[in-house]
Order: sequence, then C-alpha cells, then structure tokens
Amino acid sequence: MDENLITALEREKVVTATFRRLGAAKKLKLYTAALGAFAAEGFDRVSLDVVAKKAGVSKGSLIQYFTVKENLFHFTAAMTADAFRDFSDKYFRKESEARCRPRLLGYLMAQYDFWMEREERLKFYLRFFQSYNTIVSEGAVSSLVEQMRGNVEAIISDGINTGEIRRDVTIERIMLMVLALQEGIMREISYDLAGFDREALYNSCRRIIDLLFDGFGGERKIRTIS
Repeated sequence: MDENLITALEREKVVTATFRRLGAAKKLKLYTAALGAFAAEGFDRVSLDVVAKKAGVSKGSLIQYFTVKENLFHFTAAMTADAFRDFSDKYFRKESEARCRPRLLGYLMAQYDFWMEREERLKFYLRFFQSYNTIVSEGAVSSLVEQMRGNVEAIISDGINTGEIRRDVTIERIMLMVLALQEGIMREISYDLAGFDREALYNSCRRIIDLLFDGFGGERKIRTIS
C-alpha cells in the first residue's frame, strides 16, 4: 500500500483523512472488496451496501472513507494503476535478458501473467481501462497508459541502440505496432477468459514479434521461394 498515493488521493478529495488513518490491511481489504464488486457488476450496478459487507465495515463507515461511490471507484482505479506500476518496477529490476527480441516477448508474457494473477483485477482492467471508459479518472488512465508505453519504449530503444532494429525505423512506428499487439491480445483474452491458454498466447506473441523484427531488419531474413 503506497501511502504517498493515498496522501495524493486525499488532496484530490478522493479519499478522506479518516480513510488515510486506517491501517494498511484494512485499506487493502476495502480495495479488494471494491475491485471485486466493480469488476463483476460495472459501475452503475454496484451497491455500497454490498461493498461494505464484503469489506467487513458498515455502510456509514464506507461513506466516511469515500463520501460517494464515484470516489470509491476512482480510488479502485488509482490502486489498480499503482499495482501495475509496482509490478513494472519489480519486473525490470530483476530482468536479466540482454537481447531485445526475447526481452519484448518476456515482458509481454509477464504483463499478462500480472493481469491474470487476479481474475477480478483483469476483469476490472478489461471493463474500464481497456475500453477507455469515461468513468475512469483521467489520472489513473494516463498513469497506466504511460507506464505501459514507457516499458515497451525502453525495450525498443535498447533494440535500436544495439542494432537489432534498424535505426531508420522510428520508435513511434514500432511502438504503434507493439501496443496494438498488446491491445489485441487483451481483447482476445476478454472474449474467452475461461478458455485462456497461456502456451497459445506465448506462441502467438512469439510469431508476431518474429514477424515484426524480420520486417524491421532484425536477426533473420525472410526467404522467398524462387
């Protein structure tokens, strides 16, 4: 639980000082309850009574912490975006692969493992972030999108610097393709969450990344039939 984030949310009047003073375990329990409710029901159908019951607090206490349902939702979105930032920081601190192609593939799979780790978090992402839902606070959306873009851009930049990707291909062009790949895969997962096959996803990502690198003048050349 990032207390700096909670303090920032208090300044933005998303959470109250009463909430800020709660222990980390109770804050996390409130987040988990809200995440599950919004992921399952969407914004309009979520009841504060249900969230309060799942979190083990009274509805009156929940209102003391967030005042309105919109604030509870914005808190949930901000916490989800922050969880992704924390995942990114930890992933890149321990990453050891040097080559761009396997780095990109490894990162994409680690990212999807992060979302698949908790079904309610994935459903929340697909329902609100992936659809660019207008309910989500602009700050939470930009934080998540910028983190995703920054992660990919760092890997691609290294690939250009090491010569794995031609320098005459702009980062923006590559980024557009890779980010489109990310979005397409997430949408594919959303169509059949129960039937998600990690191995099939890995193979799909590998084939597409190989095609992108070959097209960008990477390690291998495409052979033509004479």
